[in-house]
Amino acid sequence: MQPRCVLRGAVNGYTSYSLHLFNIAQGFVDRGKDVAIYPVSMEMGKAPIPKLIQESLVRKHQPEDWEMVVHCPTHSPAGSKRIVYNTMWESTKLHKEGVLILNTAELVIVPSTFNQTLFNAQGVKRPMAKVPLGIDTSIYHYRPVERKDEFVFSAAGRTFAGGCRKRIPMVVDAFIKAFPSDVKDVRLEIKCFPDDPDLEIGDDRITLIREFWSKQQLADWYAHTDAYVSASAGEGWGLHQHEMMATGRAVISVPFGGITEFYDESVGYPLDYYLEPAGEVYGNGGLWAVPTMDSLVDRMREVFNNRKSERVLRASERAMSLDLAHSAKVLDETLTQAGVFG
Repeated sequence: MQPRCVLRGAVNGYTSYSLHLFNIAQGFVDRGKDVAIYPVSMEMGKAPIPKLIQESLVRKHQPEDWEMVVHCPTHSPAGSKRIVYNTMWESTKLHKEGVLILNTAELVIVPSTFNQTLFNAQGVKRPMAKVPLGIDTSIYHYRPVERKDEFVFSAAGRTFAGGCRKRIPMVVDAFIKAFPSDVKDVRLEIKCFPDDPDLEIGDDRITLIREFWSKQQLADWYAHTDAYVSASAGEGWGLHQHEMMATGRAVISVPFGGITEFYDESVGYPLDYYLEPAGEVYGNGGLWAVPTMDSLVDRMREVFNNRKSERVLRASERAMSLDLAHSAKVLDETLTQAGVFG
């Protein structure tokens, strides 16, 4: 009988950590492992929850000695379980509480060298391992560009709360500056949350999409667009960028943080940036990277004016090599070595 993996995290289907949890569960099941998910928090009915996840839910601690927490480093596990903490961070400094929490784990798993270096420098003393995230390439894969009358830029992220990191208003300002109102054959579509507030835009070429989607709906949207633009000041990984690269679309983004594991000039359109103190809900989180407006404008015009590039084919190939199977294999081997499956 295969050993079982007990996962802990948020079950809601729309936050990045919830989607990360779902992908880990899917990857393990694909490898023939039994999975139990004991939610740290649960919100049903807002976003699609895959059948696999629903069937794996449990309501109490399981008999296994180990649990893997998939969460930002703010959840302090209670009880006597041996903990693997699977997490990430976007800026250059962990809060003190996060360091204390991670130092209670037997093993800390992060997706990038950026996070390994950061956590070590901040005082995380527990053993650490790097396990890259993966995407479902049966859904997110190369798709030819649709022939249409308009060039469509896409962006995604909250315009509220953590939206200060995603900097969606900066993307809007750059779009309007790059393409004055007399340029009619270009659009910007922004995917955000249903409860996000309106942005003061005043440009009918820009659309806010306030819906929770299934993975297939999201993949179809990616394929409908021509390029993805992000002004995010930091990424723990950069899932939207990863998925969009796999689809074969140009990706404009800041080369800072976890995204540098798979994103550079050879496969994308990196932005110039400067470092400043992380703000708002990320206050006291060290530094993060703010793109320059000139760089955003120039890159958007570059992508708009040069629509055929081998760069997107290289990007798709690289992105698809980091799939669920690869991530699950590395994670399985890491947990086996740590004794979780031993």
